[in-house]
Amino acid sequence: RPKMVSPSLVCFAPLLQHLVRNGEQEHVSKRTTLTIKQPIVPTISNIRSSTRRNAASTNLLDDDLRAKVTEGITEAGYEQEWNESIATLSAIAEIDTEQAEFLLADAWNWKGWARVTGMARKYMKTTPPNVDHLKAALTWLTTDDGPFQFDLDRLRGAMTESPKAYLANPEATYKLAMKAAPKEYKKPDAFKALIFEDPSALERTFNCKEDGCASECGNCWVTYANTRRSA
Repeated sequence: RPKMVSPSLVCFAPLLQHLVRNGEQEHVSKRTTLTIKQPIVPTISNIRSSTRRNAASTNLLDDDLRAKVTEGITEAGYEQEWNESIATLSAIAEIDTEQAEFLLADAWNWKGWARVTGMARKYMKTTPPNVDHLKAALTWLTTDDGPFQFDLDRLRGAMTESPKAYLANPEATYKLAMKAAPKEYKKPDAFKALIFEDPSALERTFNCKEDGCASECGNCWVTYANTRRSA
């Protein structure tokens, strides 16, 4: 005797098949559908926000660091000279005041001072702001009588690469670097060509090959040569 199928199941069979098919399609859809994020279009607001978040690796001070630098400058009684120095660098190099502030804070070690706290600050050597010294440095870097004769683009590139070397006392640093330089850079024209290629070379004021190691690896010509060869 054949088995009878319940009428209720017969009625619901198409509905069940429909649900199963929809479920399978939904499952496949979930497995195969990719969510494609729309690209972020750069705007002035998000560029500035990104700049603030990454200020340590750019040419700007973040708000917290700027406040600490300003506090230190003010407490030391250098506020007027500091502000005049920022305005001077901004005008001569044709850069905005925020970038000028960053470069001078770096060159004169106020940025480093602001990053430490407590007793450590007593051991941080900072340079008092001095507008006349700054003007003399910029003149020396750009004058036709100087060894580099920078135009504005090269001036901005050099002081951005090595703020301390080019803004603190570049003439004195140049003499030390030339004295320590290996023979291939002893001539002014050869050294100038190197500086145009890599402005950071002015930081090399020591040569352990001639003077013996003095833990000056960061400023040493030997380290510099090794780094260039491996680059």
